[in-house]
Amino acid sequence: MKDIDLDFFIKNIADLCGVPIRYFINGKLKNIYSTVEIKIDPFDFIKEEIFKSQKHINYFTSKNNFYYVIIQNESTKIVIGPSFYNIPEDYILNRICFEFNLNKEDSISFKNTIKSINRFPLETLLQIACSLNYLLNDEKIKLGDLLMKELKVPTQKIEEKEQKDNSKIVLPHNTMKIENEILGIIKSGDLNKLKFYIENIPSFRTNSIVENQIRQSKDMFITTIALATRAAISEGVDVEEALTLSDNFIQEIENGRNLKELNEIIIVALREFTTKVSYLKSVKTQSEFTLKLSNFIIHNISFKLTIEDLVNNFYISKTSLCEKVKKESSLTVNEFINTTKIGVAKDLLKNTTNSILSISDYLGYSSQNHFVKVFKKYVGTTPSEFRKNENYEK
Repeated sequence: MKDIDLDFFIKNIADLCGVPIRYFINGKLKNIYSTVEIKIDPFDFIKEEIFKSQKHINYFTSKNNFYYVIIQNESTKIVIGPSFYNIPEDYILNRICFEFNLNKEDSISFKNTIKSINRFPLETLLQIACSLNYLLNDEKIKLGDLLMKELKVPTQKIEEKEQKDNSKIVLPHNTMKIENEILGIIKSGDLNKLKFYIENIPSFRTNSIVENQIRQSKDMFITTIALATRAAISEGVDVEEALTLSDNFIQEIENGRNLKELNEIIIVALREFTTKVSYLKSVKTQSEFTLKLSNFIIHNISFKLTIEDLVNNFYISKTSLCEKVKKESSLTVNEFINTTKIGVAKDLLKNTTNSILSISDYLGYSSQNHFVKVFKKYVGTTPSEFRKNENYEK
């Protein structure tokens, strides 16, 4: 094949699709082409995972549902992405910034970057990858070839190895019993019960190798996600938030490449829905209004909410809002907001290793000192003391 100007070709693709493309030679970044200014690059947080790929064409989906497409040979690697089917909402981006431990300034830059990147179906990016692969490796691979490989039925030997590596894979036998048990756990919001169930769930196998087994498992898990979503909504989880989670997890399942990945996705999904129900039950009162109020605060957890924000959302006068919250929770509006946020803070301190500052920023407090002061007022200890005590008890 004659020499080609790969730089020129990659730049034109980046300009055309509006998705960043990185060009590496012998593991070192030669150039990044992007129509969007990238100050905080999401690629940097998952680069090691992406670089594990050895195939000429492959794709990687992060847990936040961003996807990247990789084209490579022995010396050259081209990475297209991130892109997504739907631009994440602000509260999801805030959660990502928290997970990445970004400060306020970097969080703003990161969110602006993500919102400026074009949405492109994964299939379209894979078609672009097929063209680049032809230039790079003189190899004609079609999109259909890639998709069929993902659905290929494993041989008995491979399947046995996969079952050995991941003996807790849930396959389609007895799914009615499994779904009823799982949905009961989600509705209860019992995280300990879910943890015990996941750790002790029996291995379910089909009697023989089912043709198109990956597709069958995906369909089963998508149904489970739909049922879990309904269960969470029935227990008071905000409809929009639950449906957004459902869409994200379903897309991750569709992008799953093997049974092990699918199993990991469904476990994360069940934990997420159960956690949300668990938190709501911990703050739930007999009032439908205060439950909706908690949902709204959680949905906007990273913003400094004011009484005016609540008035505008619930179409109620300021006086009526204050009287209603006081009557139904015995708290002022500001106390109700802080109580809800501190409940989330306690969960983050117990279950993440993020710094006190990053938790403070994620919860929308003006400073770490303000957060510590509010936390101590409602909990009786500082965030650091609370985390230390929780770790000690574990």
